[in-house]
Amino acid sequence: LFYRKEDIVIASPKWLVEKMGCLLCHQEQLQKQSRRRNAVTLFCQYGILVNDLYQDVFKNHKDMQNINLIDILTKFSLATGITINLSGSTYNGKKGYFIPTMLSQSQIKSKEMKCHLSTGPLCLHVPSRNYLPPGFYVQLLVAVTKREHFVLDSSKAGYNTICFNYKKHFIVNVSTISNTHVEITLYRNGARNKGMPYFSN
Repeated sequence: LFYRKEDIVIASPKWLVEKMGCLLCHQEQLQKQSRRRNAVTLFCQYGILVNDLYQDVFKNHKDMQNINLIDILTKFSLATGITINLSGSTYNGKKGYFIPTMLSQSQIKSKEMKCHLSTGPLCLHVPSRNYLPPGFYVQLLVAVTKREHFVLDSSKAGYNTICFNYKKHFIVNVSTISNTHVEITLYRNGARNKGMPYFSN
């Protein structure tokens, strides 16, 4: 694996994996490295990393002074910058990084969507495979998060099911089904909004 930025080249996958392991670990381990409990909870439950927690984790890693793991995760579409949209959180409205890999394995049921209309699910699958590659699903979530008018709803987010608000009046639900394919369902908020939006590539 080569990652090049200015005059920095990372050519050791082992070193990179070890550093990633310091960040993408269990909640108990992160709590030992940081007293910012709200930041740890935000990361472990909602997959959102804030700079405060990142700095705490790597403050004693001298070999990380010129390297930012977030840049690497972003470059390979494993993370993306967002404005945090989570009511009640001390970080609501602030900047953070969404890392889908850290989402909990919770499921959001369709009945929890208080909407009046929904489309039939659009199914995506990978030809010639009987399973859904985890990397594909993570990169799909990152790609949707980066799209214009899509706002991640962290209050309805689990690794297997995640929701996005679209132009305030719609909810886009992306979920994995039995680890074989992805379903995308569009819900409409309120009865006054007529018609369903059209999504291009």
